[in-house]
Amino acid sequence: MMDIQALCQRRLFIALFWGGISALACMLALQYTQQTMPCPLCIMQRYAYICIALWSGLGWASLFVPFFTLRQVIVRLLQMLILCTSLAGMTAAGRQWWISHRSTSLNCTFDALEPIMNHFLPATLLPFVFKAGGSCEEADTSLLGVTLPIWSFLGLFAVAVWVLYAMWGSRKQ
Repeated sequence: MMDIQALCQRRLFIALFWGGISALACMLALQYTQQTMPCPLCIMQRYAYICIALWSGLGWASLFVPFFTLRQVIVRLLQMLILCTSLAGMTAAGRQWWISHRSTSLNCTFDALEPIMNHFLPATLLPFVFKAGGSCEEADTSLLGVTLPIWSFLGLFAVAVWVLYAMWGSRKQ
């Protein structure tokens, strides 16, 4: 029989897994309906959402480990990875928003970074998802009046808060 804490962790990991997949699906849908190429900072945010989904899937699978102590160590490690990934994605989203809305002299394309990111294994295997080629200044797409970097930042912030709350709540028990 599963205890309440493991049930809550399982729900957290399942929700984060599907949230990461859904965020990536929304990003791809907007990319192909608006006919725009993502910039390197957009691709970094995609990597963050994919990693969150990956860590969450591993976290869900780790809840089936029979040894309680080992399971708790694995879960805590994966929660820390999700937290660090969401903070990295928030940094990329914040930087993208700042570059596209506050700076007129900076360019978001990162000429030195774009070729490197386009040669990562995911970009070579799935170029329609992870190939960078756009510029932040050109993409002023918004959804419900809010720009996409802000939506991404808010989603990653919600992930970070939710994981922190889950980690803090499991310490009290």
